[in-house]
Amino acid sequence: AMSKYETVLVERHGAVAVVSLNRPDKLNSFHGPLRRDLLLAVREVNEDDTVRVVILTGAGRAFSAGADLADMPEDKSTFRVEDQLNGEYKPALMAIHEATKPWISAINGACAGIGSAFGMVCDLTVMADDAYIYQAFAGISLVPDGGATWHLVRTLGRKRAYEVIATGEKIRADKCLQWG
Repeated sequence: AMSKYETVLVERHGAVAVVSLNRPDKLNSFHGPLRRDLLLAVREVNEDDTVRVVILTGAGRAFSAGADLADMPEDKSTFRVEDQLNGEYKPALMAIHEATKPWISAINGACAGIGSAFGMVCDLTVMADDAYIYQAFAGISLVPDGGATWHLVRTLGRKRAYEVIATGEKIRADKCLQWG
């Protein structure tokens, strides 16, 4: 069935739903329409009792390059980043985290910034050989958001998580496997 979203593709294969971030020309970086579409798609598959497992992936060369830094608010004077995080990203991340069915992230290429939060919030992850998880925030003088710090500390321990955040190391698939 064709997807009813502009920037997200939802395909069903029996009891498996595949939700793909679908802005391949922009490496699936998040802008307003993608944030809105993803939340609606997550709710759609979570509420569909015929779907027993969901795969989250990215169309094209990357899972997600993170936030689209060219996506500027219409009114800068009233814009608050915390409103975007709490109002637009968090509901989608929490809907995946609290889902009653398993979510599996299938990571291809870059899984960076807020994109990494979506990759990590899933119950299981599979990664392509060329895939990597990247806390791109250090490059723009920010602390990782979208729950990424919580996931990193829980998965890697405090010191390794701090190292990954502070250095902005791209953690490739083989190292992810090694680190658990």
